[in-house]
Amino acid sequence: MSTLALLSIIAGLVAALPFVAVNAAPGGAFLIMFAPLPLFLAGLSQGVIGVAIAGATTMAIVGVMLGFLAALGSFVTLAAPAAILVRQALLNRPLPAGAGQDQGTGGGPAIEWYPPGLLVTWLTGIGVVWLGVALWSIGSGPEGYEARLHAAISEAFGVMLPQAPPEDVSKLADTMAPIAIGAGTLGWLVLWAINATAAQGVLSRAGRNLRPSPEFTQSVLPAWLAPVFAAAMAIALLASGDLAFVAWNLAMVLLFPFLVVGLAVVHVAIRRMQGQLFLFVIFYGVLLFFAWLALLVAALGLLEQWLNRRRTPSAAGGSAIVPRAPMPPRAVRAMRKTATRRRK
Repeated sequence: MSTLALLSIIAGLVAALPFVAVNAAPGGAFLIMFAPLPLFLAGLSQGVIGVAIAGATTMAIVGVMLGFLAALGSFVTLAAPAAILVRQALLNRPLPAGAGQDQGTGGGPAIEWYPPGLLVTWLTGIGVVWLGVALWSIGSGPEGYEARLHAAISEAFGVMLPQAPPEDVSKLADTMAPIAIGAGTLGWLVLWAINATAAQGVLSRAGRNLRPSPEFTQSVLPAWLAPVFAAAMAIALLASGDLAFVAWNLAMVLLFPFLVVGLAVVHVAIRRMQGQLFLFVIFYGVLLFFAWLALLVAALGLLEQWLNRRRTPSAAGGSAIVPRAPMPPRAVRAMRKTATRRRK
């Protein structure tokens, strides 16, 4: 067995542990937050084949332990999204002659890597798919999505908080039900971004990364994202019933790319100040304790689409925002081996 396959299988085994832990003990749900990390470690160090082997291993373990439907769930929520994002992240092409020299290739042409703004867009699209799967699994029925979700939330909190007055539980469900699915999907997207960033950071420090780390502060989103978000908000405000419910939750998911850009604006601003570490700690501490402030950060990201306070180069779809860091030596060797095989 090759080293690539062995390391990928180990990553898949680790990724499967949270699913098994959730079934064994309720406290195991905490580990689900880190399930994408081993798959990203495998993919961003071993390539698409590595993440595919890791994902298949995860599905096999989950299927054996928990059944076919659980394996299918791990494919939709973990294996397939990780493979898609790794594949996109590793896309690259040489820049035109005269555009720059890449030190990592011994003076060869610089490499254009898939830009961070489009990676964020792909992750958002995956979130929209997750939202659709969640809505399908809940089912509308004659009472509608919100009523069914309200009943499920009330029942869940009734079990977790048996001493709580029923009217308090009902008020809590009233608050959560309209946007619970969208907010949950948004939180899951943030966790995926954190896991991907952590995996790339670990691999970069170890010299095992296949691409340079993207500079997310230079993220530029496709121009069509803002109109799509505006349309979702308009439908949510003007419609009623299931259509409004779907639109509100879709708008919550579509906040994610603007949240990323808003954070990029904050990072650029703080980097121009003294005491950066202190300011970053204060900012993220406040954001952690007052999560609703993320809406303001997302609004800042939405405004940045037109204000461009970071002075990023403009491009259709953000494809011109390309990190030009030197290619990691491992990536150079891998590309040379591929080119040699093709010549043969």
